[in-house]
Amino acid sequence: MGEEFDRAGGRVALVVEDDPDAATVAQGMLAALGWSCEVAVDGRDALMRAAELRPDAVLLDVFLPGIDGIGVMKVLRRLREQHPVAVIAASAVVGRDSAQARQLTALGVSGFLHKPFKMAELADALHASGLSTGEYEAPSGSLRLTTGGKELSVTSMALHGTVLEVDLAAGSLGAGAGVTLELPSGGSVLGTVFSAVPRGPSQRCRISLADLQPDERVAIARALAR
Repeated sequence: MGEEFDRAGGRVALVVEDDPDAATVAQGMLAALGWSCEVAVDGRDALMRAAELRPDAVLLDVFLPGIDGIGVMKVLRRLREQHPVAVIAASAVVGRDSAQARQLTALGVSGFLHKPFKMAELADALHASGLSTGEYEAPSGSLRLTTGGKELSVTSMALHGTVLEVDLAAGSLGAGAGVTLELPSGGSVLGTVFSAVPRGPSQRCRISLADLQPDERVAIARALAR
């Protein structure tokens, strides 16, 4: 999904994530940090991929269909005898001080991220695991949002799966407005505002990007990552 696997490109990561949108965003972050990346969608797939790829790092979702993250980690611990691998666990509901987190730490997990996490947090977790990341240079020019050919004044953007949250001047857009998201690469994608919530002097819009291709979401994740 998204990035083509290329071991010659440097460090290799395996993202174990059953949510395709979360997996796509993680791929974009890792690719922007200079990593080659593949995705496993459940625990059984993760173990097969890990044995084949021999990745340098695994980003492991705690809750997975079939074999859960703890079960995957028990097997990965044995695979480490043949190939060292750093495992970073991630969850939206499990805290660092939970019983599951303590069990994963006892099994050898080297880091723990709370979803949704920022790229800087992922980079820090990789560094803490003894793994370097490529130098990341933010794309020249930020993402631009336009409507009817007019550029909107955007103060912040955050991608959550297929929803782009945008902060801009109050009253700039209403629900149902058609927008164009222009990428630093010169490409563009279309979106529709499906809510526009006032936030004091600013306005938070939620733009549906559900119809995007995975590689387009990767491009947006790369551009937004800091």
